[in-house]
Amino acid sequence: MPNLWSRLLAQRVALRLFVAAAIVVATAWSAQLVRARRSQIEVEMPTWRVDQLPTELGAWRGEPAVVDSRIFRHVGAAAIRDVAYHAAVGPDVLVHLAVFDDELVSLPHYPHLCYTGNGYRQASSRRIQLRRSDEKTMPAALVVFERTSDRVAVLYWYQFGDRVLIEPGDTAAVRWSLGGRKSRPALVKVLLQTAFDTPERAEQRLRDVARLVLQWMSQS
Repeated sequence: MPNLWSRLLAQRVALRLFVAAAIVVATAWSAQLVRARRSQIEVEMPTWRVDQLPTELGAWRGEPAVVDSRIFRHVGAAAIRDVAYHAAVGPDVLVHLAVFDDELVSLPHYPHLCYTGNGYRQASSRRIQLRRSDEKTMPAALVVFERTSDRVAVLYWYQFGDRVLIEPGDTAAVRWSLGGRKSRPALVKVLLQTAFDTPERAEQRLRDVARLVLQWMSQS
C-alpha cells in the first residue's frame, strides 16, 4: 500500500509539472504570436521628412548642431535632426526632432530621465498650451533643468498620429486603441532647448520657435 500511494503521489507531481510546463510553453508561444502580428503592422511615417526641417524659420536662422550625445542620443530612432536657431538678439534655441518606428512601449529618451541622468536637477515643470497654425491648441511640457555649470529651459512633446503624449503613462491608452488595426503612425519627438536667462524670455523664445516648427510640420 505505501508503494501504491508513493506511485500515485509521484504521478500527481509529474502531472502538475507537465501542466505547468505546458502553460509556460503556451504563454511564450502566445507572446511570440502577438509580437509577430505587431511586427506586421504597417508604420505610417509623417508626411514630412526630418532632414527637410528648414534652417530658416521666420526670423530665426539655423544651422545643423552637434549636441550632447549623452542627452540627445538617438539609438532606435529611424531619423533625427538637430538644428540650432539664432535670432538677432538673445540665446539660441536648439530643435531636436526624431522619428521612431518601433512598437510604442513607452516614450523613448524621455527628457526627464535623459537630463537628470546626466547631472541636471529638475527645477520646475508644468504643462502649457501651444497654439497651432489652425488656431487650435495642443499641450506641451515646459521644464527647467539646472546643474552647477548651466541652466536650461526645455519644451517638449511627442506626437502619435493626432494624439499628443507628454508622460510615459500616456502610452497605455494609445496601445489599447491600436487593437485590430493594420497600420499605426510613427512616434515623433519634438524637443526645444534654450539657455535660461529669465523665465519669461526663455519661455517666449521656445514658444516662438515651437509655433514655427508646428507650422512647418502641418504645411509639409
